[in-house]
Parts: sequence; structure tokens; C-alpha cells
Amino acid sequence: MALNKTWSAFNDFQKELDRPDIPSFSQLLIEGISKRNLEDLIHSKELRDLVEFKPQIMNHRTLRRRGYRPDREIEPNLLREATVEHRKLENAYRSYWESPSEGKKERLLKRTSQLLYIVRSNIAHGEKTPYGPDLKKAERDEKVSGVVIPVLLKLIELIFDKPDQKLIVYGTLAPGASNESLLNEIAGTWQDCKIKGEIKQNYGLKF
Repeated sequence: MALNKTWSAFNDFQKELDRPDIPSFSQLLIEGISKRNLEDLIHSKELRDLVEFKPQIMNHRTLRRRGYRPDREIEPNLLREATVEHRKLENAYRSYWESPSEGKKERLLKRTSQLLYIVRSNIAHGEKTPYGPDLKKAERDEKVSGVVIPVLLKLIELIFDKPDQKLIVYGTLAPGASNESLLNEIAGTWQDCKIKGEIKQNYGLKF
């Protein structure tokens, strides 16, 4: 949900409100993350764990379209068709590391967004089928979530430029103000920033 709202806001900023979800997600990763943070993502354990996850993630829309029933084994041809997006990510990842380039990096980001969106859609549709609850799907979704959630958290961290590593101060704690010494032991560099909001006063304290 957080990423959905983020790419919607990104579309609004780019005046692309009619852009479909997957291209929106892809463009958010390609254009909405700094080059330094993109390198962090591509080198991350989180992304590697997603790429190497086994058994490969299936697109349940493909399964449903091909008449999949939860009480039957998935045939090899159908399994191959349903996992094509995961294989495309795996190939893009391998290709990038064999000979990195900007084009291959963009392809890797697109494949990542596509697979993550498939996971989102798989889980959103739940386990209900015309043949009864799909308990195997529920089990698969739980295992997939274990590798996808760290990637999503990593993306949020990088899109917003690592907010957990930033401290915003104003008033007497700001550099050059009367209480700046209280922050002397915190390592880092200062940058100017702008924040929209209101400063109120309560019991003589501004907040």
C-alpha cells in the first residue's frame, strides 16, 4: 500500500496519472531512486535472495487462466509458463552482473518491479477458488512473503533516501544556535532542508 501510494504520487508529479501500475512502479524505481541508492539495491542481499528464491514464484493469474485447480498437481508446462516472470528477473540479474550497463540496469529494475507486482496481486486475490480454498497457495504466499517483504522495506528506505539515518532539527538545536552542543557527539553532515507544516507552542515549548 505504501509503494502504491508512492508511485501514484510520482505519477501525479510527472503528470502521468493514466500510467498503468507496473510501468508506474518501474519508473519509480528507475527515476525515483538516486544513482547511489540504486547501487545499494542492486548489491543488496535482499534483492539477491529474491532472485535466487526457490521454488520460483508463480503468477497465479496465469494459473487461473489455464484452468488450475488446487486439488491437482501443476503440470510442468504450466509451471514453466507461470514462473516466466521470475526467470526473466533471474536472467536480467545474471546478465547485469556478467557485463553491467545502464540498459541492463534498467531492465533489471523493470523485471524486479514486475515480479513484485505479481506477488502483490497473488496475495490480494486470496486463497478462494471455485473449487474451494487453495491451501497450497496460502503456504506458498507465506514463504514468498518472507523473501519479498525485506525487498519492499529496502525499496522504501532507498526511495526516501534512508530516512532512518536522518535527524531534522530546528530552533536552538540547529547549527550555530544556543543548544547546538547537545548534538556534538552525533556524527554526520548538515544540510539545509524545507519541511511543510506548522510550528506551535505548548507550555512555552515550540513543536
